This record gives sequence, structure tokens and C-alpha cells, in this order.
Amino acid sequence: MAGKTSTLFYLKEYFKDRVLIVPEVPTFFESHFFKSSYFFSPLFNRQVNKFFCTVQLQLENIFFKIAKKESIDLVVCDRSILDGAAYYSHGFNGFLRLHNISISSIHKRYDAVIWMDTLAEHNFEKCVSLRPSIKETRKKIVEISVCNHLIWRSHPNFFEVRNTNIDYKKDSVVNIIENIMKNSK
Repeated sequence: MAGKTSTLFYLKEYFKDRVLIVPEVPTFFESHFFKSSYFFSPLFNRQVNKFFCTVQLQLENIFFKIAKKESIDLVVCDRSILDGAAYYSHGFNGFLRLHNISISSIHKRYDAVIWMDTLAEHNFEKCVSLRPSIKETRKKIVEISVCNHLIWRSHPNFFEVRNTNIDYKKDSVVNIIENIMKNSK
């Protein structure tokens, strides 16, 4: 909702076969299998969160192995295993315990984090028009975004792109990635 999907398409177009994009698991399952809001009720919070994180982790591992085998330099994750912490009813530390992970192991897993603010913050009507299936209120979306931002900003290579202009966001993300890749060689 921050122009993330457009930016991911742009990255694929810009970097061509030098990039792999790891899809976001929760949205896929919510769109295809977990259509009932019952799945997201407090009753199933622990099990669904565990499921999403486990599948996301394995999917990322597969993409990392493919990238290594095919000598692809760049793997971009549309969200990550940590983003589910914002939805977990037992807080961030409870999330880490549930998945038996540490914040330092997560930081090591991802070379960098590029944060884009949510469109819901600036233009909720446009946000809903782009994603008509959105069930959350503007307040809830912003609350989740703030929680995820707090979680990620401790990453040693945290970059923030705050602007409502999508072309600015795309160019900024490409510049950040190119600098990271240049400095890692």
C-alpha cells in the first residue's frame, strides 16, 4: 500500500534476470484460502502466525538457494518473516519466542531493509481503491505499519523512503539497492 507492488514490478523490470522477488505469503493465502475472517480471529492467532512465518521462511530459503545456484545477486523479499510480529497478539517478544528466533538472527538474514510508508497514512481512499479487499480500518493499517516500522528500524542497514510520489519511491529504492550492491563487492 506504499507503492510496494509497483516498486517490486519496477525492480523486476529494471534489474531483469539479476533479481528474484520473494512473494508475501499472508496476502497470497488470505486471497486464495483463508477467505473467512475466522482464520484471523484471536482463536487462531498463534497457529496462523506460526503457519505464515514457517511458510515465508521456507519460501525465502528456496529463493536464496535458487539465487546462489543461478548466480543472482539480488533477492528482494516482499515483506519478511518479521512482519507477522505486528499481527501477533502476544507482542514482539512473544513472536520471537513462538518462532524460536532472535532479532540478531533476523538482522543477519537480510542485508538491508528498505521501508516505505503506507499509502493509508496519506490517502486512505486511494489505498482502498487499489485494494478493494482491505478489511482493516485506516487506523488499524497505520497502527500495524507503525509497529512494523518500530521492529525494522533497528536493522543496521535500514533505509527509509518517505514520499507519496511513486516515481520518487521507485527511483529511491533502485538507488539504495545499487549502492548496497556496489558497496558489497
